[in-house]
Amino acid sequence: MAVNTIPSTKDWLDIYHDNIEFAEKHLREATDPRDRLCWKWYIAINKRQLRELEAQQPKPAYEGASAIAQIKENTDIVEVIGRYTNLKGNGSQYYGQCPFHDDRSPSLSVDSEKHLWHCFGCGKGGDVIDFIKLAENIDTRGAIKVLARRNLNG
Repeated sequence: MAVNTIPSTKDWLDIYHDNIEFAEKHLREATDPRDRLCWKWYIAINKRQLRELEAQQPKPAYEGASAIAQIKENTDIVEVIGRYTNLKGNGSQYYGQCPFHDDRSPSLSVDSEKHLWHCFGCGKGGDVIDFIKLAENIDTRGAIKVLARRNLNG
């Protein structure tokens, strides 16, 4: 009967975490500057390996994601903001006049890929929830309800 001796990705993640914890303990106890330097180097190597391994892990789209994150992701920020001001652009970048101050030129930028907006005139910006909060003068809970209703009604 063969035994699987190849560590899984989870095993490697645990190994790197254990190595970092071990090295940090020894770093705290080390008094010789050369020992401290070696432990810092060892920690840096393991943290880099850990980051690289974590970056390779597929991120599930909505597993564990909050309902708010789903609402933001499923809301077309260009369509929502376009109800309050005329937006022009193509691709992922759109521009228009900011509805939150006396704007004579297009200073409002909307990025449909990042789901963010920013006004270079008044400095306001954020996600679609922040926009609805300002536009409708409501709190976060109210903005989420407005967006949830829009997503359900299409």
